[in-house]
Amino acid sequence: MPRFHTMAQTITASWICVHNHYTSENLTTILSLPEYRLAILLVSGYTYSKISEELHLSFGRVKNMISELYGKLHIGGRRELKALLW
Repeated sequence: MPRFHTMAQTITASWICVHNHYTSENLTTILSLPEYRLAILLVSGYTYSKISEELHLSFGRVKNMISELYGKLHIGGRRELKALLW
């Protein structure tokens, strides 16, 4: 029987070290696994609504987490996040 994975499960399985150009640190030491999942969903083009569904969080909580994520990484938005992760 085929196994189906959600995007979050796939991200968890492939959590790798990514270098942060702004803080000269490894992103996986800066971000928790849930924050890393959120970052991957953001750069993959997910809307806030889709992210809240995928992670089973409220829309407001997702917005707050994204704001905290950008602050931790010293960036201003998805474009900069994508440059860090890809």
